[in-house]
Amino acid sequence: MWLRNTFILLVAITAISISACAESPKQKEQEKKLSNLETELSNIQNILSQLTKNQTEEQSKIYEIMGEIAVIKTKIAQITAKQSSLETPISPTEPGRKVDIIIGRLKRDEVSSAEAARQIDSVGKIAVPYLWELLLRAKSTKDLDLSNKLEETISRLPSENIKTFMIEALKDEQLRVSAARIIGNVRDNVLSKELEPYINDNDSYFRFIVGDALTKCKNKAGIPILIDALKNDKEVYNIIAFDILSKVTKNNFGYKIFAPTKENQKAIELWEEWWKGAKETFKIE
Repeated sequence: MWLRNTFILLVAITAISISACAESPKQKEQEKKLSNLETELSNIQNILSQLTKNQTEEQSKIYEIMGEIAVIKTKIAQITAKQSSLETPISPTEPGRKVDIIIGRLKRDEVSSAEAARQIDSVGKIAVPYLWELLLRAKSTKDLDLSNKLEETISRLPSENIKTFMIEALKDEQLRVSAARIIGNVRDNVLSKELEPYINDNDSYFRFIVGDALTKCKNKAGIPILIDALKNDKEVYNIIAFDILSKVTKNNFGYKIFAPTKENQKAIELWEEWWKGAKETFKIE
């Protein structure tokens, strides 16, 4: 509609301009009409410009709302996935259903990890595979709270019941950190030997967890890993490593936990020299 009116005004302006040139006596009157029409045309153009601007702003708002809707949908999907990790039975068998119920209560804080472990232990060794499946699901959906609760629960089960699954879990990228932590929590020296093949793993975080777990199990194979962690002042590894080392060895060699690695270089060298001489006879008490 606005475009049609604009076109009519342009035609009128052109006609008046021609007429003004042809009829000199009426030139002033025609010039006045021409000026009025030009003013009206300018107003229409301003209105069109404003409409275009408003349309652009409205489109921008629509895109913004669409983006917010997409974010909300993603969050809903994540929440649904977490809920389904427990709502969907891991097995139609009776042990599987029992484990589902117990872990559901654990997730809702209706029972403690200790009580959940006691109830699961009463189900028998057959319950353990279901726990690992639940732990894998919790990690897949990034449910950190449930992952931690499952680790605590599994840690309270008899080590002979979980050994086979620990060995397999250490080979799984998603489960191996949890498996190492659980072994450390169990504090079983014999079971800790399953960690020894991983003391030179390329993943510094996993390697540190292995060193921590070995030391908790009084396995001295973890000592050199913790000494190496003293060199890492960009993470909390060095602080935790020093705390463990100073307790189990009763030494500190002048290491300062909040000093940069450069300042602690001499202390680290002393730790390394100490280990070379002590590794054959040292025992963690």
